[in-house]
Amino acid sequence: MEQVEQEVSLPDGFYYGTLTILGREFPLLLALAGKGNGTLEVANLLLRVYRTEPDVYRYQGGALDIEISSRGADRCYLSVSGVIELLDPLGRPRARSPGQEIFLYDPETERFTSVYRDSTIDFSLRQ
Repeated sequence: MEQVEQEVSLPDGFYYGTLTILGREFPLLLALAGKGNGTLEVANLLLRVYRTEPDVYRYQGGALDIEISSRGADRCYLSVSGVIELLDPLGRPRARSPGQEIFLYDPETERFTSVYRDSTIDFSLRQ
């Protein structure tokens, strides 16, 4: 079963813990920048999960939904999903579209790989 545990106190905007995936512990870092961006780093992934800055796009509600689920003893999925608001030059929403990307964890390589993507933007900064 996956679990996240708070371990270390960091400056505001940074949260560190561990994520247990199929019996293996991984450091987990959530970093929120003052200008409205934020990332989640776990295993080989660096995901843009928070975006409120009125630039080209932002996430409705500010953050993506993150779900981790196990399927049997050797399958673990990490899903990120939410509504992307595409913005006009004045920072107003001009279009909205749902987005989702699902990553599968491979216990042999200890890496996540994208297995499904339906999004107008790429959530992953690194795989």
